[in-house]
Amino acid sequence: MFSLDAGAQGPGGIVSLGAICNLVKGETPTMKSVPGNYPLVVTGAAPRSSNEFQFDCEAVCIPLVSSTGHGHAAIHRIHFQSGKFALANIMVALVPKHGVPLNAKFLHLFLSAHKDELLVPLMAGTSNVSLRVPDLAEVPVWLPPLETQERIASGVEQAFAKLETAKGLVVEIHSDFDRLLLASARQLGLFFAPRHSLHEVAPLNRRIVDVLPEQKYDEIACRSFGKGVFEKPSFLGSELSWQRPNVVRAGDVLLSNIKAWEGAIAVVSSQHNGKVVSHRYLTLSCLCAKILPEVLCYYLLSPEGLEQIGAASPGTADRNRTLNVKKLHQISIPILPMDDQLRLKRVLKAKEEFLALNTLEIDAESLRRSILSKAFRGEL
Repeated sequence: MFSLDAGAQGPGGIVSLGAICNLVKGETPTMKSVPGNYPLVVTGAAPRSSNEFQFDCEAVCIPLVSSTGHGHAAIHRIHFQSGKFALANIMVALVPKHGVPLNAKFLHLFLSAHKDELLVPLMAGTSNVSLRVPDLAEVPVWLPPLETQERIASGVEQAFAKLETAKGLVVEIHSDFDRLLLASARQLGLFFAPRHSLHEVAPLNRRIVDVLPEQKYDEIACRSFGKGVFEKPSFLGSELSWQRPNVVRAGDVLLSNIKAWEGAIAVVSSQHNGKVVSHRYLTLSCLCAKILPEVLCYYLLSPEGLEQIGAASPGTADRNRTLNVKKLHQISIPILPMDDQLRLKRVLKAKEEFLALNTLEIDAESLRRSILSKAFRGEL
């Protein structure tokens, strides 16, 4: 069990949650609530709405069930809420007791910073892992003087605000790059260039792995919405049953055969050369005398390209729509002169280098955790 060192935290004492807060369970069944004018705090990031409210105060709202389920204890997020709101019946509100010198925003930040040490270990159960309110009431928290609480809460809020501003600037730069790319593509005449079928310029190339039980395989996959490749945990061949992974090579254009329609398309870099993908991925090998992989990927992710990918991906399942290989082969691809393709590639490369240098969007959550840690070490 995590032990708080009051001396390390600074002035103040260690108290139990039950001593400083009333713990009140939520009353609203999430799926049966009637939408209305009041926020309904749920375990997800965004609130729903309700036609009734249960609270009219400031409170810290904690889920009583695991965020992941399946016998695994986890709490993804803790909410701060103020004013009139309803609360899901699988959550509990910590409402500061009258007369206790407690800043609810401080408590929210403190528990968010220490949830994995203080709260998650208390969760129990086999399939339905949950947190008991009496156990939660015994959780120790650091309670410094009120002015210290307010200073920490204010400092964290200011740091978070700066982070959001920085994220907004990064989004603007992304948009500027996208506009520059589109302007360059139009200026070069990409969308009016002579066309060939996809099969003629980038045929499907499956390199099926002869899986060895003791062999370790490094796996990659594609993010949706054109957000590139990511690495998955490595696995042993003995962990597979009927699946037959495929090897990828640098320069392959990789498509998810169930999510290509929503932009799960990317170019394999030299960093991922020789790694494997699930049998649910298709690999295209560009005939580079005709088309560059980066240019093909850019076109397939353009509105015109995604429209063709969507037409080749029939099905009505939520998100998962299987890409028909025959229809994929027939997709019409515009082919620019190679000099013009190289010009477009240079702009694509500039955006790629910016993304490689700027991981703010990806690391925002770790940055928030770092800010919280520094705040409670007195470094903010």
